[in-house]
Amino acid sequence: MIADLDQDGNAELDFNEWYHIMTNRVGSGSNRETIRKVFPLYDDEKTEHISVKNLRRVAMELGEFIEE
Repeated sequence: MIADLDQDGNAELDFNEWYHIMTNRVGSGSNRETIRKVFPLYDDEKTEHISVKNLRRVAMELGEFIEE
């Protein structure tokens, strides 16, 4: 999933990559500041990137499982 969305190839999603995904998925009516408030919920380590580990943690919190 990250590989498909990771524009710079670092195996993580930075905010700009995340913003692009969120505006396409959530809708263009969502503004950048609103989406920025959601980013830290995924980036709990405060690295300014979302890793597979971060996605897996959020998925587990939501009762989902992400395969490798």
